[in-house]
Amino acid sequence: IGAGVVSIVGSAIAATGYSVWLAFLVACILSFVRILPVIFFTSAVSIEGGRYGMITRCAGMKYGGLITLSSLLNWSRRGTAVIALCGYIADFLPDSNSKLITLLIWAFFCAANLFGIDVMSKIQSIATPLLLVALTVFSAVCIANTQRGYLDFSSPQMFSGGITGFFTAVVLLSYACDGIASLSNYATKTHSPQKNIPLAMIIVSAVTTVIYVAVGFASGAVLPLEYTAGKTLTVTAKAVLSPLFYNIFIIFGPVFALLTTMNA
Repeated sequence: IGAGVVSIVGSAIAATGYSVWLAFLVACILSFVRILPVIFFTSAVSIEGGRYGMITRCAGMKYGGLITLSSLLNWSRRGTAVIALCGYIADFLPDSNSKLITLLIWAFFCAANLFGIDVMSKIQSIATPLLLVALTVFSAVCIANTQRGYLDFSSPQMFSGGITGFFTAVVLLSYACDGIASLSNYATKTHSPQKNIPLAMIIVSAVTTVIYVAVGFASGAVLPLEYTAGKTLTVTAKAVLSPLFYNIFIIFGPVFALLTTMNA
């Protein structure tokens, strides 16, 4: 579950209005099409280096160098997760030094990952189920409180930015979907990788599609568009959850989504 599901959904709502859940669906479908070559490759060959290893094996070292350079640009945008975490901490603990807390959390994950994939995977195995439960419960509560006219496709608030706005939202939300191919990085550390890596990619694609469409639907379902466009999920969560469950959701939902991205 990528950081984009909690850090970019407000920007996507601003771009396309109530059709944000459809934009999430399209982003997930295009993401799956994009990783099909990776699925086919990992089902046939198990190599080190993930996408770098695949490109080098197929096209030579020169093109491996190109994928390395493109990865530098890709990793620079991972700062989105750190910035978003700082924002959620500021909302959750308004009197705290949110920047310092965020840097300490980042330092913890950097230190934990020095101990190898076993430590990283243990953190994920605890955080991810809690994250899934939190997002599922949040989505269910919001869907149960859907405002009248939310699914009116003739409404100006559905596809509010036109076709350009819709595909702008698709591009934004694709950030939440592009981590699945990184499963190929673990091919040489996985039992029966030629079976399990492709299977994992397919299962994760299916699960994230359901979760992302549900969260996208829920994010705009309860409040008028002007309250949710450009905002985080905290605005909607405050409107539908009691203070206790709001605090639980912020920790296990948005914060854990960002933490698992930072850890991975």
